Amino acid sequence: EYERIFGCNQGPTGDDSYATAISDLITQNELQNVIETLHAQIFKNKIVPAVSVSEADWDEWDRAKKYSRWLEGVFDESRVYIDVFPKAGIHKFIYGTGCIRVGWEEVDSKTARIYSWAVNPKYVYVDRFAGKHGKPREIFFKDHVDRFKLFETYKRKEKGFFGLPKDRMDGIDDCTDTNDIDSGVTNFTKCDVLTVREAYRLPSGPNAKDGRHVIWIRGCTLVDEPFTWDRFPCVFVRFGRPVEGFYGESAVKRLAPTQKYMDELNKKIQESQRVMGVPRIILGDGITIAKQEIDDEIG
Repeated sequence: EYERIFGCNQGPTGDDSYATAISDLITQNELQNVIETLHAQIFKNKIVPAVSVSEADWDEWDRAKKYSRWLEGVFDESRVYIDVFPKAGIHKFIYGTGCIRVGWEEVDSKTARIYSWAVNPKYVYVDRFAGKHGKPREIFFKDHVDRFKLFETYKRKEKGFFGLPKDRMDGIDDCTDTNDIDSGVTNFTKCDVLTVREAYRLPSGPNAKDGRHVIWIRGCTLVDEPFTWDRFPCVFVRFGRPVEGFYGESAVKRLAPTQKYMDELNKKIQESQRVMGVPRIILGDGITIAKQEIDDEIG
């Protein structure tokens, strides 16, 4: 509902029809103008992380300087300032919470590439009781991935991949989960994508072995491996501080009453203009006025 008030072009199921319906309800979308202005003022800044050293010799200072340049290069390559931060920021204002995920992939035996991307918070799930205090130990993600992309990714035998490559290939080939309500396509359009779900569980303690990372599709587990980090591989940004729970409060929710009042006021003004904007002359019975006597002169 918040994205509809904001003025998105498509609905949650890819339906374009409600965009016209919403535009009929909103006469002057000042809510969208306010949020876009606030977004432009905040996310135009490019904050570059840097390593600071104190009482260090020249070697440590030079190492810190090179590390800072490396971080800046990672941010540029991941399009953090161009794509990731702005997208997570608009999610923060509309939904109350923005999510940025971080990953890596091997380039060769000695090199890996770090990348990041913004995730629509509609595809991030946290149990209401587990996230009551804002620090859940489990988190779930959902995405829609092309079937042949999954073939290419999971055809090899790698650490963490579940089962044999042939079993994974057969599971991907047999999966029919392509009609997810959140896939963003209408009933008239079909694309060969599968709904992929992913879950992380943090270890219960520093030496605990119960941390887990799992990726699966319907009827087939793709990844099942231990997870030893003490935090999730993602960053969350929120609009406002939640009193309780995991998710932040939407800026659209705060501005919606004012937008509603403006819409009602604009409708009254439009109706008054329609009724009173056209001049009318009311005459009683038996009264006649010559047309040539009606002019635009005062009095």
